Amino acid sequence: MYFESIAAAMDMNGHGVYVWLAYAITVSLLVWLFWAPARQLRVRRLWLIAEEQRRLASGLLRSDATRPHDHAADGLSGSTESSG
Repeated sequence: MYFESIAAAMDMNGHGVYVWLAYAITVSLLVWLFWAPARQLRVRRLWLIAEEQRRLASGLLRSDATRPHDHAADGLSGSTESSG
């Protein structure tokens, strides 16, 4: 082994505090970089679900929004002829 004991590995000739602190900071930042966006995504999903439930409860989402649109009512009968 490179070090004679675990205590010597932790001490690293007086530099152990800096080395292990650097490792701890790096691991902490990596964990946060993965955890924070996952948490934010979870919060946003929960908010969207709650918002949809609020809209359904208030009647803002109508069932006819899922039916196909009638283009004939818009004056778009599908004819491509031009009167000219």
